Amino acid sequence: MAMPYLAFSQIIEVVGSVVDETGEPVPAVVTIYASNSEEPLSAVRADFDGDFRLQIDEPGSYKVSLEMFGYETLWRRDIRLSLGDREVLGNLVLQPDANTISEIEIIEDQPDALMGLDKRVFTVTDEVNTRGGQAADVLNNIPSVNVDLDGNISLRGNSNVRVWIDGRPSTLIGMDDQSALQQIPASMIERVELITNPSAKYDADGTGGIINIITKKDRRRGWSGNVAGSIGTNNKYDANAFLSRREGAWTFFAGYGYNNNYRDGFGYDYRTNYLPDTTFSIRSDEESFRRNESHNIRLGADWSMTDADVISFSTNWNTREGNSPEFADYLNTSQGEVVTSSYRDVNEVRNRTNSDFALHYEHDAERENKEKWVADLSYSRTIDDDFQDIAWVFNEYDNSTDSLPNVYQQFPETELEQMIVASFDYERNFGNWGRMELGWKSIWNTSDEVRDAQIRYEESEPFIDDTLRSNAFYFKQNIHAVYGNFGMQLSNRWKAQVGLRFEQAFTGGIARGVEYPNNYFNVFPSGFLTYSIAENQEMQLSYSRRIDRPSEWSLNPIIDYEDPQNLRSGNPNLQPEYINSSELSYIWYYPGGSISGAVYYQYATNVFTRFRRILPDGRSLTTFENLRERIRTGGEFTATGKFTSWLSGRANLNLYQSFIVADNLQEDLNQNGFSWFTRVSAMIDLPWELQSQLTYNYQGAEPTGQGFRQAITSLDIAFSRDFLNDQLNVGLRVSDVFNTRQWEYSVNAMDFNQDFFRKRESRILYLSLTYRFGIQDKSKSDRPGGGGEGGGDDF
Repeated sequence: MAMPYLAFSQIIEVVGSVVDETGEPVPAVVTIYASNSEEPLSAVRADFDGDFRLQIDEPGSYKVSLEMFGYETLWRRDIRLSLGDREVLGNLVLQPDANTISEIEIIEDQPDALMGLDKRVFTVTDEVNTRGGQAADVLNNIPSVNVDLDGNISLRGNSNVRVWIDGRPSTLIGMDDQSALQQIPASMIERVELITNPSAKYDADGTGGIINIITKKDRRRGWSGNVAGSIGTNNKYDANAFLSRREGAWTFFAGYGYNNNYRDGFGYDYRTNYLPDTTFSIRSDEESFRRNESHNIRLGADWSMTDADVISFSTNWNTREGNSPEFADYLNTSQGEVVTSSYRDVNEVRNRTNSDFALHYEHDAERENKEKWVADLSYSRTIDDDFQDIAWVFNEYDNSTDSLPNVYQQFPETELEQMIVASFDYERNFGNWGRMELGWKSIWNTSDEVRDAQIRYEESEPFIDDTLRSNAFYFKQNIHAVYGNFGMQLSNRWKAQVGLRFEQAFTGGIARGVEYPNNYFNVFPSGFLTYSIAENQEMQLSYSRRIDRPSEWSLNPIIDYEDPQNLRSGNPNLQPEYINSSELSYIWYYPGGSISGAVYYQYATNVFTRFRRILPDGRSLTTFENLRERIRTGGEFTATGKFTSWLSGRANLNLYQSFIVADNLQEDLNQNGFSWFTRVSAMIDLPWELQSQLTYNYQGAEPTGQGFRQAITSLDIAFSRDFLNDQLNVGLRVSDVFNTRQWEYSVNAMDFNQDFFRKRESRILYLSLTYRFGIQDKSKSDRPGGGGEGGGDDF
């Protein structure tokens, strides 16, 4: 046991922050040498906050270099270190290199991808085809991420991914993931973090991992802000404004966003039922229209009480209203003859209002006593009001009109959701021994949904209450967790982190007086082992265990009769899904870009799936079930680079094999198949200071629980130009140039076959304007205490 102690006791730390002359962080390469040598002893890349930590194991005299393309190399010499020392270099300011200043105007001065201990980070500020767009457009440019036509997100093909905003789940600011993607403007996003194997510090929810959207924050003094707006074909409008003021110990900010989006769509659903005594087919052809209008207001303030203590308060209010008319024709046939012909006319109106409040206190005293702690408290309240008006009418020429009366229905619905979150996180740096993280988090969440149903069979009759189709469902979910992480520098090149998260969940629902409790305790381990091959190359082996908890919608057992031919219900006996993920990754930074790759293995049990059954009367019932297991093995490759003074690009390729075992639901219901997706993006500088970007996406066909989803492909193109000393930007972009984005799948089950197709409006022309303004003191970054220490490669 003495050998590890001797190894750790020799470690010495050098920490600091790298910024440019305006105070903005720079992810420079930081290298340490012995004072009398040119042979590097250790090197790291500063993270996107500019923070770095170097560790060595011998006392002596050293020198440190900071290098970044487009800047002069900065040296700090004659640094004398003894055993146990922790040398704080503070803010290190890089100056532009006069010999390459003309190139800096063309070539991005920061890498657009970095790999930290438990995340990959992508800058997005220079993406041409996201200007004037929303967060969904940004994510559709990130390697491994896909956003479908309905705003559903997947990471490496796994749709059970969580979206965070500035380190907080989107649900804590009153938005589901789709709402967050629609209401956050692309102009406010600085970078995106992909956390495919989150450590024990993070919430365990999300078997696909976490996508953390980091918004822009100006560290400079004075006023700053921007105003942006866009207009799209077929009645699409977007506008947003942001203003911040930083003076002394105070920072105030305010933001407003407006979005008005209209999209139409069409599709069909063709199903053949094989019943014991007959075979018949049902075909529906659908047209749909969706309009959503939203307003979002956010206010907040930060107060730096001391160099080590900051308290923040923010509040967010958003409202969204929309309507979704839908019209569908139905044709039932048997042995080639028409049995019934009908249509369904639906008009849905929805209003959502949310308010949330958050209080944040941070004590960061690493310079004095190597510790940091953070306390958070937040409250969110969301009210959803929904009203559906449905007419199901049979055509007069049908022989069966007498036995199948017309049906007119109304479904007024109200849902109140409230959430309280409290957490405390503590970090302690032990210098020679390593770094420890401890924390606690509790979430109290309730949802109370009441859906009344009314029905009539003639338009001249009054509506009467329909108790069969009425629905009242109360759901609560309280989760209490504690965690611990411990990281250590094993040598100059090796570092490791291990962690455990303990969670107790108290969940349950009440429907029509029947309770469905489900309480469970879990342990979620995580581990990371990183090897620094050279100053610009790194490998990492990681593991984590995670969970996907059933939502109230998937648990509610009361049948939804909105579409009488295709019924839906939840499953109160649905159990959580668990996944064990392992990954080996590699990244190489080279001048102007990076190359990264990964191989991964994911083993999931109790996997959620939508499962469709055919009822004796020929109608279908779709519910949720736990299939036995799913195994996914895959590999990923990503490359970014600047090829010439006018051409740069990014390419991503992901290949994976899926094995789905669902024989617990139906005999021999097992699926396996190979799938892949790729995204290639090229940024081209044209004459007259015009920028352009082309992005191609392809998602291969993929097996589902009962069938296969077909391939999806699209091409986007965008142009952009700056005016007025780069304060004004004008952008023009076209999404899905060839109008090929559509969604279709097929099912081959024991008692039915089905082909499903949906096409929503996707080829859209946008014109956008963005104006940036502010009077700022660019001479200093004004970070309390001279800047944080540690960073993305911290333990």
